[in-house]
Amino acid sequence: MKAYNYQSHGHLSLESIGVIKSKELVYLRYEAISGLFLKDKEKIASIGAKTSQLFVSLPAEEASGPTFFDDLIAIGVSGVALRFKYDSKKWLNQVGFGVNHSGDRDVVESFQNLMRIKPRQIELVAELEVEDDTRVLGSTIASLHSYGCSWVVVNVPVVPTEPIVRKMAEIFEYLKIRGLLRLNVYFPFWLPSIEEWNVKTQNTLSGLSEIHIDLSNRCTHSCVFCGLYAPESVNELKGHHGGKLPKEIIDHMSKEINFEKCNDFIQTLPWTVRQIQFGGLGDPLMHKHAVDLIRAARDRGF
Repeated sequence: MKAYNYQSHGHLSLESIGVIKSKELVYLRYEAISGLFLKDKEKIASIGAKTSQLFVSLPAEEASGPTFFDDLIAIGVSGVALRFKYDSKKWLNQVGFGVNHSGDRDVVESFQNLMRIKPRQIELVAELEVEDDTRVLGSTIASLHSYGCSWVVVNVPVVPTEPIVRKMAEIFEYLKIRGLLRLNVYFPFWLPSIEEWNVKTQNTLSGLSEIHIDLSNRCTHSCVFCGLYAPESVNELKGHHGGKLPKEIIDHMSKEINFEKCNDFIQTLPWTVRQIQFGGLGDPLMHKHAVDLIRAARDRGF
């Protein structure tokens, strides 16, 4: 995922974040709301002016006060990740109903209450701290999703040890059985071991990382090694059809993807995508909007 993390023990360094694309996700983690407005307000506002996907991660108890959301909107924040440290043993004393059954009801109700008062332009997601006891983690995630949480960050240890890997794999299986295939569950973006976590836990809810798009079948017919478009190959094909190419082959060689359709597809790709490969039966650069589509991918940070 193209995202950045900043834990606010010091001042925010724009140099450490680097170049920001217009639709690239920027994810900043803070220990308290005071860090945003006492130290980094202007710097965060400059980031918000550059991207439409600026998320700030804060402890859930910090999301309070009559001007909380207004203050974030004013500096260009588009989403808030609420950090919950759920108590896996509380479910023994909680009687849940429906989707909340056996989940951490306090976490779910806190998220639900904030969903009721948040402005439309702010997206709320959750970041959950993983403990040794993960019995209610799966049902808590499922309940959050039912109340409009589109993605969750599961904050795991740095090293994926066998016991926690096994437990997380079981949670992903549980979420799939519940049919929550459109829910995204991410491991911490700032961990260098994120790919190892995804592979070992078989996390298919983490989104796509690589995309291949066929832009065009059109070609200059100038690569002598090509078995389809090289001059010798084309002449041989003509020889089998009375000296000219059949219409269906010409039509196939002329096909290319619709620009609007391809652009819309790029805009809706998840943030987990790291790279897009443009190809086709021919030369992708023969597409008259190839540069525009490449630029659209770069604007997303891919």
